[in-house]
Amino acid sequence: GTSSVLGQSAPDYRRAYQAQATRKSTFEQGWAQTFPGLTVEQMSITDPTKLDQEVKMQFGLKVPRYAEVLSSGLRFHPFGSGRSYTQAYAPLSERKFDLVMSGPWLNSFHYKYDLPAGFSVTDLPADVNDETPFGRMKMSGKVEGGKLVFQGEVAFTSARIAAKDYPAFRAWLGR
Repeated sequence: GTSSVLGQSAPDYRRAYQAQATRKSTFEQGWAQTFPGLTVEQMSITDPTKLDQEVKMQFGLKVPRYAEVLSSGLRFHPFGSGRSYTQAYAPLSERKFDLVMSGPWLNSFHYKYDLPAGFSVTDLPADVNDETPFGRMKMSGKVEGGKLVFQGEVAFTSARIAAKDYPAFRAWLGR
């Protein structure tokens, strides 16, 4: 895979991957919740000391338990099974004070899977296009040229969530 990080998240990535000796293990820990049991087979990163450039990473992962075996075939979660946005951004059931985050942000992703020989897709999740005062989420999947292609975007457009709006924000994250 490849990953590019720019904007206010880039300094955190530069700091995390500064030490060459621990890059692979740091990267592995970062993906461990998304794909439990994974092994990073290769990982490279652009020079983290170049502050005027985006952080670009290339990697290869081995994921031992990627799919769930069903009687009718295999099922997998194209974006992994990591912690939910609710756990990360709204872990409390209610708030007395506003939730203040570091700032608006956007995460866009594109996953492409080569289907094993003889495999076909029988069902895709429904497309999602959810706009709220807090942000937006878009996800879609399709079969294209024998490959399974998923793309999505999650954007937090508000850095401050009023305590009175927190239940609605939490509900949106849960969807």
